Amino acid sequence: MIDNVLNSIVNKLNEYLNNRYSQSQDLVKLSPLSELDEESGASLKNRLILSLANVEHERFGQKSLPRMGGKPINVYLYIIIAANFPSATYQEGIRLLSAVMSCFQYMPVLTAQNTPDLDSSVERLVLEIMNLNMQELSQLWGVHGGKYLPSVMYKIRTVRIEEEGLVSDSAALKGFGSKIL
Repeated sequence: MIDNVLNSIVNKLNEYLNNRYSQSQDLVKLSPLSELDEESGASLKNRLILSLANVEHERFGQKSLPRMGGKPINVYLYIIIAANFPSATYQEGIRLLSAVMSCFQYMPVLTAQNTPDLDSSVERLVLEIMNLNMQELSQLWGVHGGKYLPSVMYKIRTVRIEEEGLVSDSAALKGFGSKIL
């Protein structure tokens, strides 16, 4: 489910940017930030990089007991969108990052109606910009092992995670050497 949500957002941003700037190539790529300094990062130059920064279990109105029996859970996704543009095209990267913010300001709720490739089980996604202070920003980029790039972070509410092919408890525990009653 998370992969569908992230790919749908990348596709929505590419559609928006391609229409806004009459582009034919995708300007947004889904990639871990840790790849920016590696050789494989060459294909990520002059692109906006969307990366999953964190997944958080939504606990609002829920007991803190473990969830059993395949019940769905709701999670928040934290994404970071970074402008990976060298100094010669730095201003272009800032312009595109601003356009991303305009896109989500104009359309902060994604649904199957305005995002056709979004999985039908997703009712809606609400995107909210996150404010990070300098220390949090430094820690975030340090965790990803990269040097800072101009970026914006969004919290995506709410993604429902459900088991698609439920497995019986006995099959799931087979091979662990003990039987749980």
